[in-house]
Amino acid sequence: MTIYAASVGPKYEQILSWIGSHKRVLDVGCGAGAFTARIAESNEVVGVESTEENWRLASEHATVLRGDFPDVDVQGPFDVVLFGDVLEHMYDPERALDRARELGDEVIVCVPNFDCVVAKGQRAVGIKQTETGILDKTHVYYFNRRIVEKMLREHGLEIIEFASPKPRRAPRWYQLLVNIRPEFFGIQLMYRCRVTR
Repeated sequence: MTIYAASVGPKYEQILSWIGSHKRVLDVGCGAGAFTARIAESNEVVGVESTEENWRLASEHATVLRGDFPDVDVQGPFDVVLFGDVLEHMYDPERALDRARELGDEVIVCVPNFDCVVAKGQRAVGIKQTETGILDKTHVYYFNRRIVEKMLREHGLEIIEFASPKPRRAPRWYQLLVNIRPEFFGIQLMYRCRVTR
Protein backbone atom coordinates (compact mmCIF):
# COMPACT_ATOMS: atom_id res chain seq x y z
CA MET A 1 0.00 0.00 0.00
CA THR A 2 1.30 3.48 -0.83
CA ILE A 3 0.35 4.77 2.63
CA TYR A 4 3.45 3.03 3.98
CA ALA A 5 5.90 4.91 1.76
CA ALA A 6 6.47 7.56 4.43
CA SER A 7 6.80 5.05 7.28
CA VAL A 8 9.65 2.75 6.33
CA GLY A 9 13.28 2.87 7.37
CA PRO A 10 15.46 2.21 10.39
CA LYS A 11 13.65 4.63 12.72
CA TYR A 12 10.27 3.05 12.09
CA GLU A 13 11.59 -0.50 12.33
CA GLN A 14 13.16 0.36 15.70
CA ILE A 15 9.87 1.77 17.01
CA LEU A 16 7.95 -1.29 15.83
CA SER A 17 10.42 -3.61 17.56
CA TRP A 18 10.07 -1.64 20.80
CA ILE A 19 6.26 -1.69 20.64
CA GLY A 20 5.96 -5.38 19.81
CA SER A 21 2.48 -6.78 19.25
CA HIS A 22 -0.83 -7.17 21.05
CA LYS A 23 -0.41 -3.84 22.82
CA ARG A 24 -2.64 -0.83 23.31
CA VAL A 25 -0.75 2.13 21.81
CA LEU A 26 -1.38 5.87 21.92
CA ASP A 27 0.22 7.53 18.86
CA VAL A 28 0.48 11.23 19.73
CA GLY A 29 0.67 13.47 16.66
CA CYS A 30 -0.06 10.63 14.27
CA GLY A 31 -0.16 12.87 11.19
CA ALA A 32 -1.92 11.35 8.18
CA GLY A 33 -1.73 7.90 9.75
CA ALA A 34 0.86 6.13 7.60
CA PHE A 35 2.85 4.81 10.54
CA THR A 36 -0.27 4.47 12.68
CA ALA A 37 -1.57 1.99 10.08
CA ARG A 38 1.61 -0.07 10.40
CA ILE A 39 1.36 -0.13 14.20
CA ALA A 40 -2.31 -1.14 13.93
CA GLU A 41 -1.45 -4.29 11.96
CA SER A 42 -0.60 -6.04 15.24
CA ASN A 43 -1.79 -3.66 17.95
CA GLU A 44 -4.79 -1.66 19.10
CA VAL A 45 -3.98 1.97 18.30
CA VAL A 46 -5.54 5.26 19.28
CA GLY A 47 -4.11 8.30 17.52
CA VAL A 48 -4.19 11.97 18.42
CA GLU A 49 -3.97 14.58 15.66
CA SER A 50 -4.63 18.31 15.75
CA THR A 51 -5.07 19.18 12.07
CA GLU A 52 -8.35 18.54 10.29
CA GLU A 53 -6.89 17.09 7.09
CA ASN A 54 -4.48 14.71 8.82
CA TRP A 55 -7.14 13.69 11.34
CA ARG A 56 -9.49 12.76 8.48
CA LEU A 57 -6.80 10.73 6.69
CA ALA A 58 -5.55 8.98 9.83
CA SER A 59 -9.09 8.08 10.86
CA GLU A 60 -9.21 5.71 7.89
CA HIS A 61 -6.64 3.48 9.66
CA ALA A 62 -7.37 3.75 13.37
CA THR A 63 -9.41 5.49 16.03
CA VAL A 64 -8.06 9.03 16.00
CA LEU A 65 -8.99 11.80 18.39
CA ARG A 66 -8.86 15.35 17.07
CA GLY A 67 -7.22 17.89 19.33
CA ASP A 68 -4.02 18.98 20.99
CA PHE A 69 -2.25 16.63 23.37
CA PRO A 70 -2.30 16.69 26.38
CA ASP A 71 -5.59 18.62 26.41
CA VAL A 72 -7.56 16.16 24.28
CA ASP A 73 -9.72 13.72 26.28
CA VAL A 74 -7.88 10.39 26.05
CA GLN A 75 -9.02 7.32 27.94
CA GLY A 76 -6.16 5.10 29.13
CA PRO A 77 -4.52 2.96 30.11
CA PHE A 78 -2.05 2.23 27.31
CA ASP A 79 0.87 -0.14 27.16
CA VAL A 80 2.84 2.38 25.09
CA VAL A 81 2.58 6.12 24.45
CA LEU A 82 4.47 7.14 21.31
CA PHE A 83 5.87 10.61 20.59
CA GLY A 84 7.39 10.11 17.13
CA ASP A 85 8.95 13.43 16.12
CA VAL A 86 6.30 15.35 18.03
CA LEU A 87 7.74 16.83 21.24
CA GLU A 88 9.82 19.39 19.33
CA HIS A 89 6.58 20.84 17.91
CA MET A 90 4.87 21.24 21.30
CA TYR A 91 4.85 24.44 23.34
CA ASP A 92 4.89 22.42 26.58
CA PRO A 93 6.57 19.05 25.99
CA GLU A 94 7.07 18.52 29.72
CA ARG A 95 3.34 18.69 30.36
CA ALA A 96 2.83 16.19 27.53
CA LEU A 97 5.30 13.79 29.19
CA ASP A 98 3.51 14.15 32.52
CA ARG A 99 0.21 13.23 30.86
CA ALA A 100 1.87 10.29 29.09
CA ARG A 101 3.04 9.01 32.50
CA GLU A 102 -0.58 9.03 33.68
CA LEU A 103 -1.77 7.12 30.61
CA GLY A 104 0.90 4.55 29.84
CA ASP A 105 3.38 1.98 31.13
CA GLU A 106 6.06 2.82 28.56
CA VAL A 107 6.81 5.96 26.58
CA ILE A 108 8.73 6.04 23.30
CA VAL A 109 10.26 9.38 22.37
CA CYS A 110 11.94 10.24 19.05
CA VAL A 111 13.38 13.71 18.51
CA PRO A 112 15.75 15.22 15.95
CA ASN A 113 19.26 15.84 17.31
CA PHE A 114 20.02 19.56 17.13
CA ASP A 115 23.67 18.92 18.06
CA CYS A 116 24.46 16.53 15.22
CA VAL A 117 27.11 17.54 12.69
CA VAL A 118 24.48 17.96 9.97
CA ALA A 119 22.59 20.62 11.94
CA LYS A 120 25.83 22.26 13.09
CA GLY A 121 27.02 22.39 9.49
CA GLN A 122 23.78 24.02 8.38
CA ARG A 123 24.00 26.61 11.13
CA ALA A 124 27.70 27.25 10.35
CA VAL A 125 26.81 28.34 6.81
CA GLY A 126 23.99 30.57 8.01
CA ILE A 127 20.97 28.30 7.60
CA LYS A 128 18.67 29.04 10.51
CA GLN A 129 15.52 27.21 9.42
CA THR A 130 14.46 24.76 6.72
CA GLU A 131 11.14 23.45 5.42
CA THR A 132 11.80 19.97 6.86
CA GLY A 133 14.44 18.17 8.88
CA ILE A 134 16.31 19.07 12.02
CA LEU A 135 15.96 22.85 11.54
CA ASP A 136 12.29 22.57 10.49
CA LYS A 137 10.66 25.97 10.86
CA THR A 138 7.74 24.43 12.78
CA HIS A 139 10.00 23.25 15.63
CA VAL A 140 9.43 25.06 18.89
CA TYR A 141 12.23 23.24 20.75
CA TYR A 142 15.60 21.99 19.60
CA PHE A 143 16.77 18.99 21.61
CA ASN A 144 20.16 17.42 22.09
CA ARG A 145 20.97 14.21 23.97
CA ARG A 146 21.77 15.90 27.30
CA ILE A 147 18.61 18.02 27.32
CA VAL A 148 16.17 15.28 26.32
CA GLU A 149 17.61 12.71 28.75
CA LYS A 150 17.46 15.20 31.61
CA MET A 151 13.84 16.05 30.72
CA LEU A 152 12.85 12.38 30.59
CA ARG A 153 14.41 11.63 33.98
CA GLU A 154 12.89 14.73 35.60
CA HIS A 155 9.44 13.62 34.46
CA GLY A 156 9.57 10.11 35.91
CA LEU A 157 10.70 8.22 32.82
CA GLU A 158 13.47 5.64 33.16
CA ILE A 159 15.39 5.16 29.92
CA ILE A 160 15.57 1.43 29.23
CA GLU A 161 16.78 1.58 25.61
CA PHE A 162 18.42 4.19 23.41
CA ALA A 163 18.93 4.17 19.65
CA SER A 164 20.12 6.53 16.97
CA PRO A 165 19.26 4.96 13.63
CA LYS A 166 21.84 5.08 10.89
CA PRO A 167 20.86 7.08 7.81
CA ARG A 168 20.31 4.59 4.98
CA ARG A 169 21.97 6.71 2.32
CA ALA A 170 24.97 7.69 4.42
CA PRO A 171 28.38 6.17 3.67
CA ARG A 172 29.40 3.23 5.83
CA TRP A 173 32.05 5.27 7.67
CA TYR A 174 29.38 7.77 8.76
CA GLN A 175 27.13 4.97 9.96
CA LEU A 176 30.03 3.69 12.08
CA LEU A 177 30.46 7.16 13.59
CA VAL A 178 26.78 7.15 14.57
CA ASN A 179 27.48 3.95 16.55
CA ILE A 180 30.49 5.49 18.28
CA ARG A 181 29.17 9.00 19.05
CA PRO A 182 25.41 9.23 18.44
CA GLU A 183 25.18 12.57 20.25
CA PHE A 184 27.35 14.12 17.51
CA PHE A 185 26.60 12.05 14.42
CA GLY A 186 23.10 10.71 15.02
CA ILE A 187 20.35 12.67 13.30
CA GLN A 188 17.65 11.11 15.50
CA LEU A 189 17.62 10.40 19.24
CA MET A 190 15.23 7.60 20.20
CA TYR A 191 14.27 6.46 23.70
CA ARG A 192 12.21 3.63 25.09
CA CYS A 193 11.26 4.56 28.65
CA ARG A 194 9.56 2.84 31.54
CA VAL A 195 7.17 4.94 33.61
CA THR A 196 8.25 5.15 37.24
CA ARG A 197 5.42 5.56 39.69
